[in-house]
Order: sequence, then C-alpha cells, then structure tokens
Amino acid sequence: MKSNEHDLRMCVVQALINSGASKKDIRLEIPLDTASSEGRADIVVLSKGNLACIELKSGNDKWSNINIAHQCEQYRR
Repeated sequence: MKSNEHDLRMCVVQALINSGASKKDIRLEIPLDTASSEGRADIVVLSKGNLACIELKSGNDKWSNINIAHQCEQYRR
C-alpha cells in the first residue's frame, strides 16, 4: 500500500510535537518565494532561532536525487 501525503504529514507533525516542537512553531505548505513559482516547503519549523524545512515524499510522488538537490538549494535561498 502506498502512503499518502496527508497521513505522512500528520505523522511527521506528531513526531515533531513529541520531540518538543511547539504547535505554534510548525507551519504547513509555505511558499519558498513571494510568487510561489519556486514551490513550497511541506513543513517549516522555527525553533530556538533555527529554521527547518521538511520535504515529504509519499508513495505517490515521483522524485530523484536531482530533484531533491534542487529543492534543497531553494530552501537555502
């Protein structure tokens, strides 16, 4: 059975909360630029001055290491 992104997202959010992240510091589907032409981060967490972007890949996604490298570069910007 393939995983779906909603279930995966909820599991990750719960794991973040269980590890000490505050619900108010977790945001879902954040545009990476003002026009959102560069895509979105699935989950963003701001905690203690650190920003973490989490990209989820479910069983329904098509991806490669090249795509992940490109997304990581977008997050860095």
